[in-house]
Amino acid sequence: MSPTPTDDARSPRRQFAGPASAIVLAGGRSSRFGGQKLAALKDGVPLLHLAMRAVSSVCEEVLVVGSPAGLPVTISPDLPARVIEVFDEQAFEGPLVALVDAAAQAGNERLLVVGGDMPELESHVLQRLLSFADDRAGACLVWEALPRPLPVALCRRYVLEQGRDLAAAGKRSLRALLDGLDLELVPESEWGRLDPGAHTLFDVDRPGDLDGRGESPTDHAPPTPRDATQPDVT
Repeated sequence: MSPTPTDDARSPRRQFAGPASAIVLAGGRSSRFGGQKLAALKDGVPLLHLAMRAVSSVCEEVLVVGSPAGLPVTISPDLPARVIEVFDEQAFEGPLVALVDAAAQAGNERLLVVGGDMPELESHVLQRLLSFADDRAGACLVWEALPRPLPVALCRRYVLEQGRDLAAAGKRSLRALLDGLDLELVPESEWGRLDPGAHTLFDVDRPGDLDGRGESPTDHAPPTPRDATQPDVT
Protein backbone atom coordinates (compact mmCIF):
# COMPACT_ATOMS: atom_id res chain seq x y z
CA MET A 1 0.00 0.00 0.00
CA SER A 2 2.10 2.88 -1.29
CA PRO A 3 0.71 6.45 -1.28
CA THR A 4 1.88 7.49 -4.73
CA PRO A 5 -0.29 9.89 -6.76
CA THR A 6 -0.32 7.58 -9.78
CA ASP A 7 -1.96 4.80 -7.74
CA ASP A 8 -5.35 6.42 -8.30
CA ALA A 9 -4.96 6.61 -12.07
CA ARG A 10 -6.86 3.37 -12.69
CA SER A 11 -9.73 4.19 -10.34
CA PRO A 12 -13.09 4.48 -12.13
CA ARG A 13 -15.39 7.43 -11.72
CA ARG A 14 -18.44 5.23 -11.32
CA GLN A 15 -20.64 4.39 -8.37
CA PHE A 16 -20.82 0.82 -7.19
CA ALA A 17 -24.44 -0.29 -7.26
CA GLY A 18 -24.10 -3.95 -6.32
CA PRO A 19 -24.67 -5.58 -2.93
CA ALA A 20 -22.05 -5.15 -0.23
CA SER A 21 -21.53 -6.27 3.35
CA ALA A 22 -20.31 -3.99 6.13
CA ILE A 23 -18.13 -5.25 8.97
CA VAL A 24 -18.18 -3.17 12.15
CA LEU A 25 -15.32 -3.95 14.54
CA ALA A 26 -16.73 -3.76 18.05
CA GLY A 27 -14.61 -6.07 20.19
CA GLY A 28 -11.68 -3.93 21.32
CA ARG A 29 -10.55 -3.27 24.88
CA SER A 30 -11.46 0.45 24.94
CA SER A 31 -8.48 0.82 27.25
CA ARG A 32 -7.87 4.50 26.46
CA PHE A 33 -11.55 5.30 27.00
CA GLY A 34 -11.78 3.63 30.38
CA GLY A 35 -15.19 2.01 30.00
CA GLN A 36 -17.77 0.68 27.56
CA LYS A 37 -16.88 3.09 24.81
CA LEU A 38 -19.31 1.88 22.18
CA ALA A 39 -22.22 2.36 24.58
CA ALA A 40 -21.21 5.98 25.19
CA LEU A 41 -23.63 8.54 23.80
CA LYS A 42 -22.92 11.13 21.16
CA ASP A 43 -25.85 13.42 20.49
CA GLY A 44 -27.95 10.99 22.52
CA VAL A 45 -27.09 7.94 20.40
CA PRO A 46 -24.62 5.13 21.26
CA LEU A 47 -21.43 5.26 19.21
CA LEU A 48 -21.99 1.75 17.88
CA HIS A 49 -25.45 2.67 16.61
CA LEU A 50 -24.07 5.70 14.76
CA ALA A 51 -21.47 3.60 12.94
CA MET A 52 -24.03 0.92 12.07
CA ARG A 53 -26.52 3.51 10.86
CA ALA A 54 -23.91 4.99 8.50
CA VAL A 55 -22.83 1.70 6.91
CA SER A 56 -26.40 0.44 6.59
CA SER A 57 -27.08 3.35 4.25
CA VAL A 58 -24.74 1.81 1.65
CA CYS A 59 -24.69 -1.91 2.53
CA GLU A 60 -27.50 -4.44 2.57
CA GLU A 61 -25.85 -6.51 5.29
CA VAL A 62 -24.04 -5.45 8.47
CA LEU A 63 -21.88 -7.84 10.50
CA VAL A 64 -20.99 -6.59 13.97
CA VAL A 65 -18.00 -8.31 15.59
CA GLY A 66 -18.00 -8.27 19.38
CA SER A 67 -16.08 -9.94 22.19
CA PRO A 68 -17.19 -13.30 23.63
CA ALA A 69 -18.92 -11.36 26.42
CA GLY A 70 -21.30 -9.81 23.89
CA LEU A 71 -21.95 -6.35 22.53
CA PRO A 72 -22.05 -3.35 24.89
CA VAL A 73 -25.45 -2.25 23.59
CA THR A 74 -28.42 -3.96 21.98
CA ILE A 75 -28.71 -3.66 18.23
CA SER A 76 -31.09 -1.00 17.02
CA PRO A 77 -34.12 -2.68 15.36
CA ASP A 78 -34.79 0.11 12.87
CA LEU A 79 -31.76 -0.38 10.60
CA PRO A 80 -32.59 -0.94 6.91
CA ALA A 81 -29.85 -3.58 6.55
CA ARG A 82 -29.81 -7.17 7.74
CA VAL A 83 -27.70 -7.43 10.89
CA ILE A 84 -25.55 -10.43 11.87
CA GLU A 85 -23.81 -10.57 15.23
CA VAL A 86 -20.40 -12.29 15.22
CA PHE A 87 -18.45 -12.97 18.41
CA ASP A 88 -14.73 -13.55 18.78
CA GLU A 89 -13.80 -17.04 19.94
CA GLN A 90 -11.23 -15.49 22.28
CA ALA A 91 -11.32 -11.96 23.63
CA PHE A 92 -9.05 -9.25 22.26
CA GLU A 93 -7.31 -11.28 19.54
CA GLY A 94 -7.06 -8.17 17.41
CA PRO A 95 -8.83 -6.59 14.43
CA LEU A 96 -7.35 -8.90 11.79
CA VAL A 97 -8.79 -12.01 13.42
CA ALA A 98 -12.14 -10.27 13.90
CA LEU A 99 -12.19 -9.22 10.25
CA VAL A 100 -11.42 -12.73 8.97
CA ASP A 101 -14.10 -14.28 11.20
CA ALA A 102 -16.73 -11.81 9.98
CA ALA A 103 -15.69 -12.11 6.31
CA ALA A 104 -16.27 -15.86 6.51
CA GLN A 105 -19.92 -15.17 7.31
CA ALA A 106 -20.44 -12.27 4.91
CA GLY A 107 -22.83 -12.84 2.04
CA ASN A 108 -21.22 -10.46 -0.46
CA GLU A 109 -17.84 -10.16 -2.14
CA ARG A 110 -17.35 -6.46 -1.47
CA LEU A 111 -16.77 -5.59 2.16
CA LEU A 112 -16.79 -2.23 3.92
CA VAL A 113 -14.84 -2.29 7.18
CA VAL A 114 -15.22 0.37 9.88
CA GLY A 115 -14.64 0.78 13.59
CA GLY A 116 -17.60 0.84 15.93
CA ASP A 117 -16.16 4.03 17.42
CA MET A 118 -16.42 6.04 14.18
CA PRO A 119 -19.57 8.14 14.67
CA GLU A 120 -19.29 10.54 11.74
CA LEU A 121 -18.90 8.30 8.71
CA GLU A 122 -20.06 10.06 5.55
CA SER A 123 -22.16 7.83 3.30
CA HIS A 124 -20.88 9.37 0.05
CA VAL A 125 -17.29 8.60 1.06
CA LEU A 126 -18.24 5.04 1.98
CA GLN A 127 -19.91 4.63 -1.39
CA ARG A 128 -16.76 5.91 -3.10
CA LEU A 129 -14.65 3.32 -1.27
CA LEU A 130 -16.94 0.53 -2.44
CA SER A 131 -16.59 1.77 -6.03
CA PHE A 132 -13.01 0.55 -6.40
CA ALA A 133 -11.91 -0.88 -9.75
CA ASP A 134 -12.48 -4.58 -10.39
CA ASP A 135 -8.75 -5.22 -10.74
CA ARG A 136 -7.99 -3.94 -7.23
CA ALA A 137 -8.21 -5.72 -3.89
CA GLY A 138 -10.04 -2.78 -2.34
CA ALA A 139 -9.74 0.92 -1.60
CA CYS A 140 -8.67 3.19 1.25
CA LEU A 141 -8.52 6.91 1.93
CA VAL A 142 -5.35 8.97 1.82
CA TRP A 143 -4.99 11.68 4.47
CA GLU A 144 -1.90 13.86 4.82
CA ALA A 145 -0.09 11.73 2.21
CA LEU A 146 -0.67 8.47 4.11
CA PRO A 147 -3.19 5.68 3.46
CA ARG A 148 -5.53 5.17 6.38
CA PRO A 149 -6.61 1.71 7.56
CA LEU A 150 -10.21 2.56 8.41
CA PRO A 151 -12.65 2.87 6.85
CA VAL A 152 -11.57 0.53 4.09
CA ALA A 153 -13.30 -1.45 1.33
CA LEU A 154 -11.96 -4.93 0.54
CA CYS A 155 -12.62 -7.96 -1.61
CA ARG A 156 -13.77 -10.80 0.59
CA ARG A 157 -11.60 -13.42 -1.12
CA TYR A 158 -8.40 -11.51 -0.32
CA VAL A 159 -9.42 -11.14 3.29
CA LEU A 160 -10.03 -14.86 3.59
CA GLU A 161 -6.99 -16.03 1.63
CA GLN A 162 -4.33 -13.68 2.92
CA GLY A 163 -5.93 -12.76 6.23
CA ARG A 164 -6.14 -16.36 7.38
CA ASP A 165 -2.48 -16.98 6.55
CA LEU A 166 -1.40 -13.85 8.41
CA ALA A 167 -3.53 -14.68 11.44
CA ALA A 168 -2.10 -18.20 11.52
CA ALA A 169 1.37 -16.65 11.52
CA GLY A 170 0.48 -14.63 14.60
CA LYS A 171 -0.29 -11.30 12.94
CA ARG A 172 -3.11 -9.32 14.51
CA SER A 173 -3.17 -5.85 12.94
CA LEU A 174 -5.12 -4.66 9.92
CA ARG A 175 -1.94 -3.07 8.59
CA ALA A 176 -0.38 -6.51 8.20
CA LEU A 177 -3.12 -7.36 5.70
CA LEU A 178 -3.50 -4.01 3.97
CA ASP A 179 0.22 -3.57 3.30
CA GLY A 180 0.19 -6.70 1.15
CA LEU A 181 -2.83 -5.79 -0.98
CA ASP A 182 -3.09 -3.78 -4.19
CA LEU A 183 -5.48 -1.14 -2.93
CA GLU A 184 -6.90 1.80 -4.81
CA LEU A 185 -5.82 4.91 -2.97
CA VAL A 186 -8.51 7.60 -2.95
CA PRO A 187 -6.72 10.95 -2.64
CA GLU A 188 -7.85 13.63 -0.23
CA SER A 189 -8.45 15.94 -3.17
CA GLU A 190 -11.23 13.59 -4.29
CA TRP A 191 -12.89 12.30 -1.12
CA GLY A 192 -12.46 15.68 0.60
CA ARG A 193 -15.01 17.14 -1.79
CA LEU A 194 -17.53 14.63 -0.42
CA ASP A 195 -16.55 15.25 3.19
CA PRO A 196 -14.90 18.70 3.57
CA GLY A 197 -14.51 18.37 7.33
CA ALA A 198 -12.90 14.91 7.14
CA HIS A 199 -15.58 13.66 9.53
CA THR A 200 -15.24 10.13 8.14
CA LEU A 201 -11.81 9.61 9.72
CA PHE A 202 -12.85 10.71 13.19
CA ASP A 203 -12.78 8.00 15.85
CA VAL A 204 -13.38 8.26 19.59
CA ASP A 205 -10.46 7.25 21.82
CA ARG A 206 -11.18 9.11 25.06
CA PRO A 207 -14.31 10.56 26.72
CA GLY A 208 -13.24 14.08 25.79
CA ASP A 209 -13.50 13.20 22.11
CA LEU A 210 -17.28 12.96 22.43
CA ASP A 211 -17.71 16.71 22.84
CA GLY A 212 -14.37 18.08 21.67
CA ARG A 213 -15.39 18.84 18.09
CA GLY A 214 -17.52 21.62 16.65
CA GLU A 215 -20.90 21.21 15.00
CA SER A 216 -19.90 22.28 11.52
CA PRO A 217 -17.11 20.87 9.32
CA THR A 218 -15.16 24.10 9.51
CA ASP A 219 -15.27 23.98 13.32
CA HIS A 220 -13.88 20.48 13.53
CA ALA A 221 -10.39 19.90 14.82
CA PRO A 222 -8.16 17.81 12.54
CA PRO A 223 -9.13 14.16 12.84
CA THR A 224 -6.88 11.80 14.73
CA PRO A 225 -7.00 8.62 12.64
CA ARG A 226 -6.12 5.44 14.45
CA ASP A 227 -2.90 3.51 14.04
CA ALA A 228 -3.95 0.08 12.83
CA THR A 229 -0.87 -1.56 14.28
CA GLN A 230 -2.43 -1.31 17.73
CA PRO A 231 -4.87 -4.08 18.65
CA ASP A 232 -7.42 -1.83 20.37
CA VAL A 233 -9.29 -0.79 17.24
CA THR A 234 -12.57 -0.28 19.04
